[in-house]
Amino acid sequence: YQVEDQWSREGFRHKFHQLLYGEVETTDRMGKMLAEFPELPWEMRVELAHQMWDEARHIEIVAKAVEEELGGDLGYGPWSLLWWWMQNDPDPLRRLTVTNAWAERNLMHTLREWREHAEARGFDRIAELADYLQADERTHVQLG
Repeated sequence: YQVEDQWSREGFRHKFHQLLYGEVETTDRMGKMLAEFPELPWEMRVELAHQMWDEARHIEIVAKAVEEELGGDLGYGPWSLLWWWMQNDPDPLRRLTVTNAWAERNLMHTLREWREHAEARGFDRIAELADYLQADERTHVQLG
């Protein structure tokens, strides 16, 4: 994912491609939470399922951005195992707190930065998608 100009079309392609992997991992994390912790309160399970739906929708949005807006092919970059420890914490509340209150919050900041740089470069559709994803992340942080 090294590129000379990180805010070029190629730079955004790399960023969105890596984000795609994060959306897949988060969808998996929500499913694991539902499967591994059936004793969680019903209302919480419904919120987890709602976030899982959001994340699955994000996979579609980000994959289309990579392919249709940024000219990339899916699967061309490495899959990071950086978040593996978060996905498998034995405490469901700690897992949710770390991933939603910390990781999703950081993603909100990242997406705002992407939107601002995309707007500055005239990549209007990329800016719009970053803004759209950021709005969903706010609800995920609130769940954390």
